[in-house]
Amino acid sequence: MKRFAFLFVLLFLPDLVGPVWGATRDAGAPFGELELVDEILLGSDTAHEFQESGEGHSEIQTLLGTEARVLPNDGGPRYFAYRVGQGKGLVAGQAYVLEVAYPEDEPRTVFVRNKGAETTRGFATSTTFGDAVRGYAVTSLESLDYPLSGQTESYRQLFWLHDRFADIAGGDRSFTPEDGFWVIIAQPGSWLGSASEPRQAPFSKGPAVSAIRLYAVPDPGVYDLAIHYPPGDLPRRHIFYREEMSDSVVHSRTEEERGVNDDIAWYEYKAKLMNFLGMNTFSKDLLEFGANQGWDSSPHGGNDWVHQTSFPDRWAKILDMLGSYEHSVLPYYEYCGSKGDHGLGYEHRSRPLSRDPASGESVPCEGYTHIWWAERCNADLTDPETFEDFRKMLELTVVAYKDEVNFVGAWMRTRVSSLPISFSDATLQRYSDDALGGAPLSREDLRSDTDAYHAYRDWWEGQRKAFLAKIQSYLAQALGGEPVLLYSAYPGEGGPWVNGGAVTDDVDRIEAVGKTGQDIDTFVADGKYLDALLGDRSNWDDYSCSDPDKKTYEWQHSVPRPDPENYADGTGTLMAYPFNHQFTTRSETVLDAFRTESGLAMIRHFSLNENTMTAESGDLIGYFVSDVDRARDFSMLAEAQALAFGDPKYLGYLAASTFTRGFPTPTRDFNAAFLALPAVDSVILADSASDQEVIVRAYETAEYGTFLAIVNTGMRPKQAVVITLPGVDLAATNRVSMKAMPVEDDALTLDLKVAGVVVVQLLPKDGTGTGESTDDKECGCSGGGTNGLGWFALLLVVPLLRRKRVA
Repeated sequence: MKRFAFLFVLLFLPDLVGPVWGATRDAGAPFGELELVDEILLGSDTAHEFQESGEGHSEIQTLLGTEARVLPNDGGPRYFAYRVGQGKGLVAGQAYVLEVAYPEDEPRTVFVRNKGAETTRGFATSTTFGDAVRGYAVTSLESLDYPLSGQTESYRQLFWLHDRFADIAGGDRSFTPEDGFWVIIAQPGSWLGSASEPRQAPFSKGPAVSAIRLYAVPDPGVYDLAIHYPPGDLPRRHIFYREEMSDSVVHSRTEEERGVNDDIAWYEYKAKLMNFLGMNTFSKDLLEFGANQGWDSSPHGGNDWVHQTSFPDRWAKILDMLGSYEHSVLPYYEYCGSKGDHGLGYEHRSRPLSRDPASGESVPCEGYTHIWWAERCNADLTDPETFEDFRKMLELTVVAYKDEVNFVGAWMRTRVSSLPISFSDATLQRYSDDALGGAPLSREDLRSDTDAYHAYRDWWEGQRKAFLAKIQSYLAQALGGEPVLLYSAYPGEGGPWVNGGAVTDDVDRIEAVGKTGQDIDTFVADGKYLDALLGDRSNWDDYSCSDPDKKTYEWQHSVPRPDPENYADGTGTLMAYPFNHQFTTRSETVLDAFRTESGLAMIRHFSLNENTMTAESGDLIGYFVSDVDRARDFSMLAEAQALAFGDPKYLGYLAASTFTRGFPTPTRDFNAAFLALPAVDSVILADSASDQEVIVRAYETAEYGTFLAIVNTGMRPKQAVVITLPGVDLAATNRVSMKAMPVEDDALTLDLKVAGVVVVQLLPKDGTGTGESTDDKECGCSGGGTNGLGWFALLLVVPLLRRKRVA
C-alpha cells in the first residue's frame, strides 16, 4: 500500500503544488498525447514575435469557420513567420513535432520552413502545380483536380532540434534553443523578381495557416514503425533517399558556424527518422559532382588522387554509428573521374564531337554544355583506367567496411558531362579496333555519315553496359551475395523534360492562365513519357561562340540517353526509372521498359524549386530549395501507382535538401506495406478487383504461399471492394497487422483509402505452408510500442523530465 501511495505522490504532487508538468494535447496520428510546448493561434496571437515580407503582405481571414493568416497570391515571393518556443526550455538534440494547421478549402501551394532543423518542404492542394513554374532546374508540370477535404488539416513533422539556428534571412547561426526558432510560411511569386514570369503558382490562392504547434517527444523510439518483413529467406525490398543541399549544417569546422555540434549526431537524426518513417536503407552522397563528400582518399594518394575534405573520417564514423541500427547501406556516387591534383577527372579524356575539349573554365566553344563548372571534370568510361579509378573509390568506401554494415550495392548518377560520349582520338581508336578492324575513323567521318555516327553510339552504349557490369561484378566478388548497381541516367532534379506543356485533366484550365496543356489520359495512352525518357536531350546554340562549326552545344553527348532495353535480360545492374507526377506512374508499359531480371528500380525526382524566394532585394528567407508533396494521403499516390503498375524492388528519393515528410501517416502506411512484400517477381491479376482503379498484384513463393498487393490507384477512397482470390479454400493474413482476414466465397471485401495498400498472404486452409518469419523481431526498427514494464518506467520518469505547464 505504501508503494502505491508513493507512486500517487510522485505522479500527482506536481499538479497539486504548482505548474510543473507541461499540458498534453493530442498531436494527431501517429503520435497521440504529447506535451504541448508552444501554440500559436494565428488569428488572434499577439504574444509571439511575428515578421512578414512586407507590411500588409498577409491578412487574417475566416476560413472554414476558423481564423487563419493568409498570403494572397499577389506580387512577388512572400512570407510570414513566427518565432516558436522562445523561453520554453527547448533542448538541443531532443525530438519534437511541428504541427502546421491549415484550411483545405481552396487550391493552395504552401512552403513550410522549420529553422529549428533547417528543413523546408512544400505541399500542394487541389489543382495547383505544386512546383514552381520556372526555376534553375527544369520542371515538367502537372495540374490535376485533387479533391479537397473541406476541413482543417495538419502538416506534421518529426524532427530533432539543432544546437543553433539562423535568422529568417539566413546568415550566422546565432540563435540557441532558449531563443526559439522561426517557422516560415512562404509562397513563390516570380522568377528572380522578373516581371516576365510573375506567377510561379498561378492556381494557388496563397498559403493559409490557422495554427502552429510544437510538441515535445520524450521517447521518439516509441513511434518507430514495426516492419513485418517477408518470412524466411524471401528477399527484401529497399527504400532510401539522397539529400542534395543539406550538409551546410555540419560543413564548417568551427562549432559556432554549425547547426549541430556533432556531425555524426546529425546523421543519426536521419537514421532515427528512417526508423519512424519505415525506411530501411541508408544512403549518402560520397561524390557530389565528382567532389569527395567525407571519405579518406589517402590510401591511394590523398590530395594527389582525390582531394580530401575537412572531414576525411566522416563516412567511417557514419558507418560505425549505423552499426547501432539495422539499416542496409547504399552509397551514392556522382562520378566524373577522380578530382585531385593529378586526378583522372581533370585530364578531360572525353571530348565532344564538334566543340573543343573542356578546360574547366568558362571559355566559348569549349566543353559539351554551357554549365562550365560541371565541365571541370569528366571520365571516359571506354578507357580501362576509368574503371580502376572508380574501383579504388569503391574499395575505400564500401569494401573496406563490408564487415560492419550490410551494403545493398552502390548507386551511381550521371551529372552534366560527367560520363559523356567521348569522341577523343583514343576513344575513336578503341572503337576502330573493336568494330572496324583497325580502319581509321575521324570525327569528321562521324559528323558527315549518319549511319557511322549511330553505329558509334550503339558501340558506346555497349561500352557503358560493360563498364557498369564490371563495377557490379567487382562488388559481387568483394561483398558476396547479390549486390546491385543502380544507375540514374538523368542529371536533372525534376527528371526528364516532357514536351507539349503541362499535363492535366482540364486543358482549358491551363490555357486560361496562358500556358499550354495536354490531356493526361492521352499523354499516358500515347506513351509520351517513354518518349521523353528515351530521347536525346535537346540542343541550342552557344551565342558566345563565334565559330559556326562549334556553335551548337552537345547535350545529347553530355548526358547520353538511357538504353534500358540493353539491361532487360541482365542481373545486378539496373537503370533506374525516374518518377514524380501521376503521368510518370500510370502506365505499366512504360514502367516495364526499365525492368530487368533483377527487377525494377524507381527514383522519385523532386524539383529543387531553387531560388524561387528571391526578390529584387535578394533572398528573402535565405538560400531556398524545396521539395513539394501533395497533401494528405495524396502525398503517397505516386508511390502507390508505382507499386501497382511497376512493382519496384528498389524505391529511392532524390531530395532537394534535408529529407522529411509532412504527412507521416500515409508515408508510414505505404512503407510498411511495401516492405512487407517479398522482392520476387509478380503479375497483375486482371479483373480481380470489383473496382477498376484497384490493382491487384500476385507474388508466388515456393514455401510461403501467394502474396497479394491490393492498391487503390484512384483519387478517392474505395468502399467494399471485392477481391476475387486466385484459388479456393485459402486463408488470408494481413502482413502489415499480422491479423487474419475474413474470406467469404473465395473473396475478400476491403475498404481502401487514397493510395491505400493492403498486403495479404494466402495459404491453404488445410495448414500446409507457413506464414512464420525466422526473425521474431522482423524489423530494423524496434517495435512501435513498449511493454507494460516500459510504460510503468515511463510513468515514473516522464514527470521528472517535464517542464512548466504551458498556458
